[in-house]
Amino acid sequence: TPAHKRQRQKLAPPDILLTTPEQLALLIAAPDARRFFEDLHYVVLDELHSLVTSKRGHLLSLGLARLRSFVPGLQTIGLSAT
Repeated sequence: TPAHKRQRQKLAPPDILLTTPEQLALLIAAPDARRFFEDLHYVVLDELHSLVTSKRGHLLSLGLARLRSFVPGLQTIGLSAT
């Protein structure tokens, strides 16, 4: 996602955000992350099987833990083709 679109997303968070574990890490590290995610209800993880045993999986796990500190009732849905 180009920087100008990411900046616009911060001003008006989208209803649906498609992102990578790496981009999620950047979003949750931002000073205004709590406000950005305050209305979050669900996280859908696609191709979860490909992340489980990788460094990206560890990064995702840390990101989800941080999101849950912002949104205690967060629902997480994992999808896998295998």
